Amino acid sequence: MLRAFDGRVDAIFFCHGVINFMGGIDGNLPEWDLSQKVNVRATMQFLSITMPFLRMTKGSATILSSSAGEKPWPGHTIYNSSMASLNMMVRCAALENAHHLVRVNAVAPGYVRSESARMNPDFHNVLTRE
Repeated sequence: MLRAFDGRVDAIFFCHGVINFMGGIDGNLPEWDLSQKVNVRATMQFLSITMPFLRMTKGSATILSSSAGEKPWPGHTIYNSSMASLNMMVRCAALENAHHLVRVNAVAPGYVRSESARMNPDFHNVLTRE
């Protein structure tokens, strides 16, 4: 598919993912696997497909992450862990591709007051305390 663009990819932005409102220590392995597959593995797979094209143009990749990968959110072990893994993958990809002059960065916004987040009052209240 990328060859239809004559192999020219200057920049790519990854904006996908899943979040759940549950911890992971209780042994919810299917949710753990889903979060890792969607949030981390899919990003790595697509980044590895597009990297040769980004190297040709000295392009950039930007990945949407979350501050939950740096500072854990209560009750979100599964999501926090996948974001921490994604953030480390971005750092490694940046180091591995710097000599090709390809930039790899993450944007990691903090908590967003949304209807979805308000559905979990304990989580919402902890993160919105003054």
